[in-house]
Amino acid sequence: QCLNQLWEDWRRLFKRQAAVLLLALLVVIVGVHGEDLWTLRKMMSIQRHDFQEFAPAMSAIGARAIDGDRVFHADWDQFPQLWALNDRLRYIAGLDPTLLWISQPELSDRYREVALGATSSRAYADIRDTFHARFVFLEKAQHEPFTQALKIDTRFRLLYEDDKTAAYELSTVSR
Repeated sequence: QCLNQLWEDWRRLFKRQAAVLLLALLVVIVGVHGEDLWTLRKMMSIQRHDFQEFAPAMSAIGARAIDGDRVFHADWDQFPQLWALNDRLRYIAGLDPTLLWISQPELSDRYREVALGATSSRAYADIRDTFHARFVFLEKAQHEPFTQALKIDTRFRLLYEDDKTAAYELSTVSR
C-alpha cells in the first residue's frame, strides 16, 4: 500500500509539473515566434479566396459539360472550391501533389510543366491525351505563361473570362 501511495504522489506531482512546463514552453514559443505567427495569420487572411470567385467560370464549364467530364486545373488547392461548385465533373488534382509525384513521377512532372506553361507547344496534346480533360479552368494571375499558351492556341475555345479566372473547352476531345 505504501508503494501505491508513493506512486500516486509521483503521478500527481508529474501532472502538475508537466502542465507548468507545457505552459512555460507555450509562453516561450509565442515570445520567440509571436511576430512570425502574426505575420502568418495576416498572410493567410490576405490570400483567402472568396468561395464564389470561381462560380462564373465553373458555370460556363457546367453549361457545356456532361457528367464525368474532366477539368484540367493548374493548382491542387483549387479542388475543394471547384468540386463544391460542380461535383458531377472530374478534376485532375484533388490531393496534395506529393502523392502524384510519389506514385507517378513522370505524370507529376508533366502536370507541373503544363500548369507552369513550360510546355506551351504541347499543352493541348498533354491536356487532351495525357490528362483526358475536355475543359481547362485557371486562375490567370498565378499562371501567366499557361494563360498565354491557352490564348494563343486556337484549339482552346474561351468559354468565360474575368479579371481573375478563365474557362476553356478543348475543341475536340475523344471520350
